Amino acid sequence: MSSGFRVSRSASPPPPPGTQNPELKTGGDPLGDIPADEGCDLAPSCLHCPFPRCRYDDPGLVRRLRHGTRRQEQSRRLAALSAEGGWTMREAAGRLGVSRRTVFRLREAGQ
Repeated sequence: MSSGFRVSRSASPPPPPGTQNPELKTGGDPLGDIPADEGCDLAPSCLHCPFPRCRYDDPGLVRRLRHGTRRQEQSRRLAALSAEGGWTMREAAGRLGVSRRTVFRLREAGQ
């Protein structure tokens, strides 16, 4: 009587305990199971990363970070233009290199 399981004879047996997987770089693990913590382009180490989620777990993280810093810079420049006074929305948009609608959004966010 058959148990219903088929064993593939071509499958390679698992490596013996204590041997190292050559595809992994070890991070000091004696069994070689844990890869080295090399971080990413945002942080030198995963364990010391300043972000709440990993960039690889959250694909939009880098885009949102760059977008946020760009908006902060634009808001700062718009505040400086507003302090000078006398700029129309069209002129401010031209100076900032954005659309008039973006100038309106920046103003609304700043108030």
